[in-house]
Amino acid sequence: MSYMTIKEQIKSHLNFLVSNGLDVIELKINSGFIRCRSVGQDDGRGELSYKTTQSVLNNGMIGLATWCRCQGGVVKIHKTYGSPGSGSTSEMLSADGQIEEQGDIESARKSELFWEYSDRVGESDYLRRKGVGYYGIRFRNNAYGRVAVIPLHDAEGRLWSYQLLNADGTKRVPKNVKVSGLFHVLKSFVNGQAIGLAESYVVAATCYETIGLPTVTAISSSNLERVAMILRNKYPNSRIIILADNDRHLKQNKGVQTAYTVRDKLGENCTIAIPDFDGFPASDDYSDWNDLMREKGHLVVRNKLNGIIRC
Repeated sequence: MSYMTIKEQIKSHLNFLVSNGLDVIELKINSGFIRCRSVGQDDGRGELSYKTTQSVLNNGMIGLATWCRCQGGVVKIHKTYGSPGSGSTSEMLSADGQIEEQGDIESARKSELFWEYSDRVGESDYLRRKGVGYYGIRFRNNAYGRVAVIPLHDAEGRLWSYQLLNADGTKRVPKNVKVSGLFHVLKSFVNGQAIGLAESYVVAATCYETIGLPTVTAISSSNLERVAMILRNKYPNSRIIILADNDRHLKQNKGVQTAYTVRDKLGENCTIAIPDFDGFPASDDYSDWNDLMREKGHLVVRNKLNGIIRC
């Protein structure tokens, strides 16, 4: 079975009943057995019947099940399940305005359900250790600890996926779900206002809390360029501040290299902010703005960021 919205499910069940000879124009849900006439029958009370029930499945999806008594006493059943949303397949567009593959659409519906049934209030073990707050996120409490759920939207604000920040610091996204061009906005902004763009939620939150800069997380360096171009197209007058990771511990400094590649693509009205770890060992523990904040405090980070941005 494919995943459907409630509207699509209702239509599917009506078609099922009509195709089996029942004269039904409106689906009644959770109303017990409904006696019906057969298609084309003008008089008589009708000897056919159906019952449709709705339930919430364990994974949070909404399911419909219809039993019908057809001609000759034959009993048939039809089941569907999917998202409680009301959008149709044709309305599911990518950030570039193109209709997505069916697999992406179904994954998006699963993500909507996962998000809907995540806790609106909670704690994240990982973010507590990093010393940052919660901005537009949700929570899960499971075998991986107290987990943060970061929603991932396209430029039009449509939810397509999410990232999980587990208690041990591992980061996960759903299998076989696209994340290219998706991002999370920690604070809304308007065209002409400066935008901070970071790889991780932690860095985005650190810089937002430190200098009040509206920030966006692309969740990975590989997604940074795509998100930057989407932001440039949607907010052409906004200066984009790339809050780069300084991956000195790697053979190739991926964070810095990616930041310069993105700046070259954007051209004007773009600034790179690279944290300075002079005197610290080349380690993953000393590579981003959050690491610098936890080592030297908010004031040092505030002064460095403001100095870079004002140049």
